[in-house]
Amino acid sequence: AMAGGGGKQGALTYGGLEPYLSNTMSSILASTLKAFEPESGAYLSLHSFTLGGTAPLVRGLRVDRGDNNTVEAHFDLDFIQTDLTVILVLKLSTLTHAMLPSTLISISDLDARVPLKVTFEPTLDYPFAGPLSFSIEGGLPEVKFKVLPVSESSGLKGVDLNSMPLLSTWIKDGLDSVLEEFVDPGFVRFDLERYLKLSTWVACGGMVGGV
Repeated sequence: AMAGGGGKQGALTYGGLEPYLSNTMSSILASTLKAFEPESGAYLSLHSFTLGGTAPLVRGLRVDRGDNNTVEAHFDLDFIQTDLTVILVLKLSTLTHAMLPSTLISISDLDARVPLKVTFEPTLDYPFAGPLSFSIEGGLPEVKFKVLPVSESSGLKGVDLNSMPLLSTWIKDGLDSVLEEFVDPGFVRFDLERYLKLSTWVACGGMVGGV
């Protein structure tokens, strides 16, 4: 599977949506990175993605009326000391860098403030909202993160790849290409009603099903 689960704590922290959101985000990351072709010839693909058990902080919530009977919620998501983790496969295909082995790299310790706009149309029936559209406002946010090799056999394990400008630039460009998909007017849509209908709560408090 593309996505890693965040466990019971993650499911509860995200209101039961962590497995679904991790799976959705992993699909988007995988497809966007597949289309990412840096001039250097480096190749990035998704190995796994998990939101983890610590949700970002929501700050400065403001609700406005939008166009065509919609409601817009504006707020900042602060990712500080969360355990969100992305593991990518890094392959260097050019002869110039052939001496550097392919490796799994972990992107963690995310530090970012992401301004979001959530747009939806209120409905009379539960859950009282149509599909939710999420957009990043104000252009690409500044994102700081730690990049470390994961593969034991790569010879790079423990090396901070942020100290290698060329590699860190490739990785940052790849992540920026993912975020650009969501910058307003771009968006990702979440059908809350469909998700709730397809999800089943079990007696132990866990959740199965989903889309």
